[in-house]
Amino acid sequence: MIFGEPFETTESPEFQTHLGQHLTDRELDLEYLGGILSEYVNLERGISGKTLLRDFYDKFEINLCKNPKLKDQLDLKYHRSAEGKLTIIQESTDELKHDQKRTLELLECLVQQGIQKSDRKLCLRGYNLSEDQILKIAENALKRTESSYEKGLSLIILGKINQAEHQFDRAIQHNPECAKCYVGRGNAKNLQNKFREACEDYSEAIKLDPTSSLAWSNKGIALDLLGKPDEALKAYDESIELDSKYVGAWSNKGSALGRLGKPEEAIKYFDKVIEINPQIAEVWFNKGTTLLRLGKLKEALNAYDKSIEINPQIAEVWFNKGTILDLLGRLDEALKCFKKAIEINPKSAQVRSNKGTALVKLGKPDEALKAYDKAIENDPLDAGSWFNKGIALAELDKLDEALKCFEKAIEIDPKDARGWSNKGIALDILGKADEALKSFNKAKELLTSAK
Repeated sequence: MIFGEPFETTESPEFQTHLGQHLTDRELDLEYLGGILSEYVNLERGISGKTLLRDFYDKFEINLCKNPKLKDQLDLKYHRSAEGKLTIIQESTDELKHDQKRTLELLECLVQQGIQKSDRKLCLRGYNLSEDQILKIAENALKRTESSYEKGLSLIILGKINQAEHQFDRAIQHNPECAKCYVGRGNAKNLQNKFREACEDYSEAIKLDPTSSLAWSNKGIALDLLGKPDEALKAYDESIELDSKYVGAWSNKGSALGRLGKPEEAIKYFDKVIEINPQIAEVWFNKGTTLLRLGKLKEALNAYDKSIEINPQIAEVWFNKGTILDLLGRLDEALKCFKKAIEINPKSAQVRSNKGTALVKLGKPDEALKAYDKAIENDPLDAGSWFNKGIALAELDKLDEALKCFEKAIEIDPKDARGWSNKGIALDILGKADEALKSFNKAKELLTSAK
């Protein structure tokens, strides 16, 4: 509970210390609790929660001073000692500050997971929060805090990235030596695809705090996105050297090595992350994808299963698992995976197209057509879906319709030899040998040039 002036006075140094702290923090406490009151109580228009609380406590204290009997009746541990009163006030304030500190740490973690494209659940250990509750925390922090840095973090969580950048600008103007403020602004710019500017902010943060593993890692991400993988790798190495337990840098370097065509090295870095923290679903996914590129299907499948065990809501994991099961001839299982991926992300044309392909292989071209139509509805410019729909129509002996689909696929991607080849087959069956020959020659030309 928050009180105003003490009921009794004392000259003890301890009392004076508590009193000074209390007076300093009182406005912040009223602002914070008033914000909560306004959030959950329908107040009269024009009356703020802070004003209502201040009025209540002022009247409460006056009544206590005027009526000693009322004071004695109150069941308060500290009703006889002013030092006791202020000690408990101090404890309450400390608890409030502890909550604010935890909120700040949570916001920082959530923003970083956004930069990492990683699972927010990593920030929620010990918290049982829904996405709506996370947004509510950010909204409350935005109302409560006077810190431009914390406002910037909250705005990023709320998806207001441009406004967040402006708050970090203000934080830097207020304190040009604030390294984490430059990291925050770099993150806001990163999320707006301003990778060069983001890189400059991370570099400035490193100048101010050369020990910031986070700044080095995020600089690596920006360099990677700028198409400078070699420089990115050096930044990740700096981050790892500063903090060998920072999984973000290990994971980022593994992903960068994979993109550079060094899958064996990439897997070593993913394994290092798993050694530090085996509960990161995205890292198991990345390891599985790298193993898939190496043709190690069963090992990749095991990695995807582990990823799903940790977080079953990543559509790409289900899609890749389904793709492997398709390649292994386990079509019914593959189909279940594609259905799960669609359940999580119904807008993915590629998943629906692969579902259709599995249905064709299972001898269900009619069902496959529905999947392809939905894929095309989601992405009319996906050449693969048009091509696959053509195959399903050919399976049903609807060659004229199949031909139109192959022509549409060629229109979207004229360099895909498969479209020209299948168009040739359809034309040949339809008795159009001369046109078929032209299509076959075009397919041959594309295949030759690709070697």
